[in-house]
Amino acid sequence: MDLTPNDSAVASEIAEAFLRERVRSVRPIGQGSNNKNLLVETANGRAVVKLSHEHRRHRALQDYQKENWCIEQSSALGVPGPSVLAVGQVDGNAFMIETFVEGINGKQVKGDRSAIWRKLGEYARLTHSIKVTGWGEDFFDDRPGGQQASWLRYLTYNIESLTAGDPLIDLGVLDREQLPAARRLLEELRDKAFQFGVNHGDLALWNTLVESSGKINLLDWGSAEAHIVPHFDLLYVFRQHLRDGTPTVEEMAAFRQGYGLSDEEHERLKLELDRLFLLIRFDKLRWAIERKPSRMEEYVERAKTALRFNLGDK
Repeated sequence: MDLTPNDSAVASEIAEAFLRERVRSVRPIGQGSNNKNLLVETANGRAVVKLSHEHRRHRALQDYQKENWCIEQSSALGVPGPSVLAVGQVDGNAFMIETFVEGINGKQVKGDRSAIWRKLGEYARLTHSIKVTGWGEDFFDDRPGGQQASWLRYLTYNIESLTAGDPLIDLGVLDREQLPAARRLLEELRDKAFQFGVNHGDLALWNTLVESSGKINLLDWGSAEAHIVPHFDLLYVFRQHLRDGTPTVEEMAAFRQGYGLSDEEHERLKLELDRLFLLIRFDKLRWAIERKPSRMEEYVERAKTALRFNLGDK
């Protein structure tokens, strides 16, 4: 997934066509699992060109249109971040051009980073108020009951996959004796009256940019989903903590404080969060079995962890 010389040429061509001035330099400023970010500089300023990795090219334009919409909506609510200058496609290469924001990546901030996590909590609450009618990466579904029906299909698929022939048994995630318990745990979600909204999907230090003034910008809406609020983003933050201890327990508390979620409210959500944690882990493993077998081992361990949490063996 490394940058290629052609990426610089493509970024330069796109920038010159949109900015209508000669590009002096192009350099990479980081890349994620789906995109490459290139900083282009002209005589009058700088901008960032985002290009997709090969495996994501088939839906890159759709992804960038989704990001653009999320940035517009969140910005209107007061969430700071780069502005989108253009989204388009040139010679089969989808692109997004954003304004360049000067600052330090949140992951590079030394010492106590609770202030960043508290601000992320504030931003999450704002973006969760954005109403959508769809589910997952498809934000809009105008069919009657479309959103609820999509959620129930997702849930039902994962419940009905828990059979004696489930590949999760052969992978050692659970045994046949645990099947009824696993089904009951997921069944608890069926009758819950959840709220849905826009979840950023990747609330993390590396997706923040701290300006010299202290202003904290939120970056990268590529993982945004229409999902249950506040659960989905809360779980993402918790899953990071499980993986490497970042955020810390104190930083997670700061996130909830910024969100306006009291300890009592969080405790009331705990069972729902645990069950949804299991559902997401099982579903992601099933995705890996079909689409990403190279990462199956990683997702097997994550699914085992989620099951242990729900069976009380933590």
